[in-house]
Amino acid sequence: MSSENSNCCELCAANDWRVVRSRVRDYLTDEFFTIHRCNACGLCVTQPLVGDDRIERYYPPRYRTDRQKYTAGFRVRRRSAQAAGNFKRGFIGRLLDVGCGGGTFAVEMKRRSWNVAVTEINSSVLDELRRRGIEAKRPDEAMAAINQGIALG
Repeated sequence: MSSENSNCCELCAANDWRVVRSRVRDYLTDEFFTIHRCNACGLCVTQPLVGDDRIERYYPPRYRTDRQKYTAGFRVRRRSAQAAGNFKRGFIGRLLDVGCGGGTFAVEMKRRSWNVAVTEINSSVLDELRRRGIEAKRPDEAMAAINQGIALG
C-alpha cells in the first residue's frame, strides 16, 4: 500500500485488499505486522509499511552474517535455474530483484545475460553491484524513478 495513499496498491493502483496473515512477529525487533494481499494483482505488503527512514533497524549487523555461506552457492544456482526454467531455452529476460541482499542472485542472472536491476538498503552492496554493471538503487530511489515513468533494468 502506498505511503502517499495507504489504500492504493503500488503495483496496480487498485483499492481492494484482504488480510492474509495477522500478528506476524519480526524476530529482530519483536514488532508485529499484518500481511495484506491486493485482490486485483496479488501483491502482498506488510502493514504498517516501514519507510526507508526506519528500514535499517530490521537489518542490523547481526542479520548480515555468514549464516548462509554454506548453502549460498547451491541456493543461487537453484533459484537461477528455476527462474530461467519458466521460459523457452535461450530466453533473455529482465529481472528486478527487490531487496537483493548480497546480490548473488542478481550477479548470477546477469552472468546468464539477463538485464538486471536491484533495490537494496545496504550501500556497500549497491556500490559493488553498480561496479559489476547492474543498475542498483535504494528502494526510495527506485520508486521515484518508477513514479516518473522511468523503467528499471
